[in-house]
Amino acid sequence: MFQPTPPLPANEPATATLLVGDFESRCGNCNKPTLHGVHRHTDVSGWQPQPGGGCGARFVNIASLSRAVPAARLRELRPDLPMRAQHNDSYPTPRRLPRPDTAPTTTPDAYTTTVYMHRDNFDGHQHHHPLAAAHPDGSPLHLVFHASHRIRTHEDAADAAYTVGNHQGPDDNGQTWPSDSLRSVSTGDVIKVTGPDHWIICLRVDPISFTAVPEPTALPPLAGERITHRH
Repeated sequence: MFQPTPPLPANEPATATLLVGDFESRCGNCNKPTLHGVHRHTDVSGWQPQPGGGCGARFVNIASLSRAVPAARLRELRPDLPMRAQHNDSYPTPRRLPRPDTAPTTTPDAYTTTVYMHRDNFDGHQHHHPLAAAHPDGSPLHLVFHASHRIRTHEDAADAAYTVGNHQGPDDNGQTWPSDSLRSVSTGDVIKVTGPDHWIICLRVDPISFTAVPEPTALPPLAGERITHRH
């Protein structure tokens, strides 16, 4: 039986999502097997256990790697951890980039976000709805936020991107939201976040929070068009 997760200190060196699959759990920071009842990835579990071989990251939330592991099972396993990537009581599978060098826009120890914006005024986002990446100059606009006491999770980064997207300051690289070519980020838009662990999650902007959704696939051409308002 696990104990409730102790408070997270301000100088915590590494945090991670506890990823629960059909047959084993993994650490979202190093992608190696771990026991689901521990607070920190100290040991590598599985068929070839490595005591002390974990990355040391502390688990701050939990997500499923399989639709066979629903939200109810995650709550049963770890009621102390908030759930990440909830989507209709199941979870879109987080995607991990194969190598860091395949993601040139991802900065080490930082979260990189891209906003996908609605062209039509829907009451809520569905996976088939057309979206287009925010692009003030013809290429997608990336907002970068360094991992810190303030930015610990993909949700924190999405919230920071939403703030920048509403003209409330720049990202951590000084990038501001271009008000002359893009409307503000609003409800129904989707924020794609790539974390320092190279896991990708897409979060729909809801009225008071975020909901994880599958990665956008309906991306109409952007050539010669600017998304300045909802049609």
